[in-house]
Amino acid sequence: MAKREAEPEKDPGAGLLVMMVSLNLILVIFFIFLNSIGANDEKKIKRALGSLVGKFGLLPSGLQITDGQKLLLPGPSFITPKEQKVDFAKEFRKLISDGDVVPEEMTLKQEGNNLIINLAEKVLFSSGQAEILPSAENLLNGIADILKSRHKDIWIEGHSDNRPISNSKYPSNWELSAARAMAVMRYFSEKKEVDQNWMTAVGYGEFQPLMPNDVPKNRAINRRVRIVLVGLE
Repeated sequence: MAKREAEPEKDPGAGLLVMMVSLNLILVIFFIFLNSIGANDEKKIKRALGSLVGKFGLLPSGLQITDGQKLLLPGPSFITPKEQKVDFAKEFRKLISDGDVVPEEMTLKQEGNNLIINLAEKVLFSSGQAEILPSAENLLNGIADILKSRHKDIWIEGHSDNRPISNSKYPSNWELSAARAMAVMRYFSEKKEVDQNWMTAVGYGEFQPLMPNDVPKNRAINRRVRIVLVGLE
């Protein structure tokens, strides 16, 4: 009776090789898909990365990509089950109703997806100056506490009336309005640690009035600082 030929020994690494090739193929398909949905769609990217973490555990648990310019390592889990959403309009309405602010001195307005907080000049500054008044700090602190939850663009705009500036420190209303916007932004950043990655200061001078610059009351309305929360969901 003929002897059976010995079966060739199985390579123990073959199965591992097949698994690695399959995994690499899945990753290639995943990143093609990721590119197709658009790199600017943060929500879709987070959902896709969350699926990757859950299925393959490829991202270290300490890796967190955060808004702005920072890569935090280590940190809490990159993907959170539900992102806390803040109703900023509600929070600012509460600040107005609970505070000692006269309605004309701080107003709230929704324009499309933007929320606008208007602060009258007299609440923040002396005439022709860009140094924040001590009496304004409580109000700015309350605003800043709300803005800390904001991780999208915040525009801080300075606006003036059309009367020529009458001091040597600011050559024009442009410089004055820009200095006022910068003063508010610096206060939020340095005193209250609002994330400066999201804030932009702009000076518009007299060129975006709310009212005609024809009577003192209208000119007072035009002298203001606007805080714009851009792109509310």
